Amino acid sequence: MPEKKPAIDLSALQVIVLQGDDTLSIRDEISRINAQPQTGFTDLNLSRMDGAVATVSELAAEISMLPLGGGKRIVILDKGEEFLGREKAKEQMLALLESFPPSALLVFTLNDEKKYRSGDMVWQRFSGRHWFRKAVGKFNEGLLWKEFPLPLERDMPGWIMDKADKLGGKFEPGAAVVLAGMVGNDLFQAAHEIEKAIAYAGEEGDVSSDMVRLLCAVSKEEDIFALVDAVGQKKGNEVFRLLQALSVDNPPEYIFTMLVRQIRMLILTKETLLRKGSEKDVMEACGITHSFIARKLTGQSRHFSLAELKDIYRELNQIDESTKIGRSSLDVEIETLLAGIVL
Repeated sequence: MPEKKPAIDLSALQVIVLQGDDTLSIRDEISRINAQPQTGFTDLNLSRMDGAVATVSELAAEISMLPLGGGKRIVILDKGEEFLGREKAKEQMLALLESFPPSALLVFTLNDEKKYRSGDMVWQRFSGRHWFRKAVGKFNEGLLWKEFPLPLERDMPGWIMDKADKLGGKFEPGAAVVLAGMVGNDLFQAAHEIEKAIAYAGEEGDVSSDMVRLLCAVSKEEDIFALVDAVGQKKGNEVFRLLQALSVDNPPEYIFTMLVRQIRMLILTKETLLRKGSEKDVMEACGITHSFIARKLTGQSRHFSLAELKDIYRELNQIDESTKIGRSSLDVEIETLLAGIVL
C-alpha cells in the first residue's frame, strides 16, 4: 500500500537538509528524492556517504563530479551532525559552499531532537541560530530545509489515523488510542502495525480496537522490556528465546529501533537517578507520560551500570553505521551484540 506524495522538482535545488529524529520519515523522504526521474544514468549520479567517517575533501570530490547525461549529481550525507561537529568543520564547509557547483545536489541528514525550553519546543543541536543554517541560507530558493521531529506520544493517535488514511485505510479513534498505547512514538513499529491492521480489515472495513488487540496482542513495550531485562540479568537462553519471538512479527529494523530507544531511555534514567532525581524527573528526562513506564525503567536500570549502558549504546551506533553501508547484516549484528553481553 504505497503512500503517494507529490514529486520533488530537483532541478532548482542545490541543498536539501532533513533534520530530526523521525528516522522513518527521513528514510522515506530520501527514497522519494532518489525516485525522482532525471536521466537514464540516475544510479550512476547518486552517491551516499557516512558523515561519521567522510572528510570534507571527499565530500568536495563527490560534489564536483559532473553528472552523466545531464540532470543532477546527488550526494547524500548521513549523520551530518557528526560531520559538522568536527574541528574546523565550519571553516571548511563555508569554503565548500562558497564554490558549490550548480550541477550538484547535496542532501544532508541531521539527527536532532526537540525538547521543551522556556515554554516552547526547541531543536537541541541545530536551532535557528546555528551557523550551518545561516551558511546554507545563501542558496535561497535552492535550499529545501525540512524538519522531521518525532511526534509526542500524546499526538500518536492522530498520527496513526492520518498514516492509515494515506495508506488507503481507516482507523477508528479508539483503535488508534489502543495502538498508540502499545507502540508509543516508535514510528517504524506503528507503520508496521498499521499496514498489518489495514490488510486484516480489508478494503471496506475500518480497523477497530478489537482488531488491534488481536493483531498486537503483546505490546512492543512489554516485549522489549522483557528482552532487556533478560540481558541485564545475563539470562542467555531467555534472551535468545525472546529475540526469536520478537523476530517472528518484527523485521530486524524494528527490533533495532526498539533496542536503541530502550537503551537510550535507560541511560537517561540512570543519569537521573544518580543525581537523586525522582520518578517525575525520570519521566521528564525520557519524554514519557506514563508513570508506570518510569517505574519499570527505574527497576530495570538497577541491572546495569551507567558505563555498561553507554558501552551498549556505542555498539548500537557502530552497528547502525556498518549496516547502513552494507558491511554486515542487521539481524546478525543484533544477535552478536546480545551474545557478547550475556555469554
